[in-house]
Amino acid sequence: MSYKIAVIGAGVQGLASALCLSQQFLHSHITVIASEFYPETRNICSSHGLGLVISTTVGEMGNEDITDYIVTTMKYCSSFKKDYGKIAGILPIETILFCNGKEGLQMCAKDQQKLGFQRLSDDEAKPYDYIKDNGAKLFHDFRKDHLTVYKMTSYVIDCNRYLTWLKQKLESTVDSNGSKRISFQSRHVESFAELAPFYDLVINCSALGAKYLANDNNVVPIRGQYVSVAAPFVDKVYMAGETIVIPRCDDVGLGVTAQVGRSDIDPDPKDSDDIRRRCEALFPPIKNAKLRYSNVGIRPARIGGARVELELVNLNSTVSSKLPVIHNYGHGTKGFAQHWGCAQKVVKLASQALSSSFKL
Repeated sequence: MSYKIAVIGAGVQGLASALCLSQQFLHSHITVIASEFYPETRNICSSHGLGLVISTTVGEMGNEDITDYIVTTMKYCSSFKKDYGKIAGILPIETILFCNGKEGLQMCAKDQQKLGFQRLSDDEAKPYDYIKDNGAKLFHDFRKDHLTVYKMTSYVIDCNRYLTWLKQKLESTVDSNGSKRISFQSRHVESFAELAPFYDLVINCSALGAKYLANDNNVVPIRGQYVSVAAPFVDKVYMAGETIVIPRCDDVGLGVTAQVGRSDIDPDPKDSDDIRRRCEALFPPIKNAKLRYSNVGIRPARIGGARVELELVNLNSTVSSKLPVIHNYGHGTKGFAQHWGCAQKVVKLASQALSSSFKL
């Protein structure tokens, strides 16, 4: 059957959801609705990130589904061949992770195995003994005897390249007659009710806007500042707590801050200085790397983790009328890491919502 589907939001969640839906519902038309689109406007939060597909902790901004979402995204990233992956901005990368805790990585053994973490032996970790001298700059209450080192193969998604690639994929999607199946509308959506007369299903990827659109007070901003440097000699990701050195397609990102509740977007020189100090402790050769720029992205987080679920939204309190809405927001600092897993779940929920047996 043919359906009309609206996707609210043109960040990585919205575009990935639209692409997955287009591949599942081949005879349907999808409209991506957003107040701004990349690259025409560069204020989209998804364009201001480091894009590492990884998880090391869950915390209050995560939930029990996060590992499976990330594993699905990793499998998707692994399908990209090297040359094509560079066009899309997706590259495999070896990641070295330092932990400061007696028990090592704060993640259950099952999730560690799913994500491919391997704890290094003392001999394997010797090249990183310098962290024992620098650890106080990277961790609170650092103890040398609690330092553990892990490695894994992950993926870096160059946010700007990937958003461009996703939008081009959507723009080139046509039906058997050569007509475009996906359209784009630049507008602000204030309520689901305004979409109900025109669409059979709505996907809510409105990021921070979900606080008001979905009346979700658990949505909170997290201010993430990072620094871009020229350092082509970096060939691995290095991580320790909130400190990261990450090679990307065209630069190396140094980060980060994770300031919950803040949404100011001007780079703070003090934050940039602190980031560089920490990154030099993490990976000393980065010290003389040439500064390119500092950047800030506001991460749309949610207490309790990403909300990916189907809701029947009441359109009018006096009329028995409901609109199926699939929420996909609140991914926080792990938006790119979770995006394909969440988009796949959106497709499953859409199949349920649009099935003939589904009762409104």
